[in-house]
Amino acid sequence: MTACGRAAGRRPGVNHDTTRPEGRASGNEGGFPFVQPINDFIVVPSIPASLRPLKEISYNLWWSWNPDAVGLFRRIDAGLWEETNRNPIRLLGMVGEERLNELASDDPFLAHLERVNWELNTYLSRSFWYHQDHDDDQRLIAYFSLEFAITESLPIYSGGLGALAGDHLKSANLGLVCWAPPQ
Repeated sequence: MTACGRAAGRRPGVNHDTTRPEGRASGNEGGFPFVQPINDFIVVPSIPASLRPLKEISYNLWWSWNPDAVGLFRRIDAGLWEETNRNPIRLLGMVGEERLNELASDDPFLAHLERVNWELNTYLSRSFWYHQDHDDDQRLIAYFSLEFAITESLPIYSGGLGALAGDHLKSANLGLVCWAPPQ
């Protein structure tokens, strides 16, 4: 067996023909046929220490209704922001390390990041109207909807009901708890 055959995952005694029995192509012409991946790797750029709050901001949906936070992500790379459908997590995963290093030494960008991070932390630490009026009440509030339009990069809505439910969620300032049934 050749080194190329070993690298492609070919095993002795296995038919590695590139066509299917019906004569149709396998969809992998020119490559190694029927290769199964051994491992999946997620490659993320190394984020400089001064930009680490970007990760916390991107993982909190608060950014989606805060224009200053949206502007922060757009400043990283406006074209890539649109290409990722305005998804900050994908943006941070796709932006080059060279660009991140540029931003790490860009004082106006760092000031913008510091301001947005302060806004998020202030938002998370404040007491909302329900807790102020009903601090001793231990009941939970549930708003059930099949769809919530929170942001375009989270496509879990199709129309008016989702837009209404998303607006209620954002204006209630109660927080969001996601639940998935056990598998």
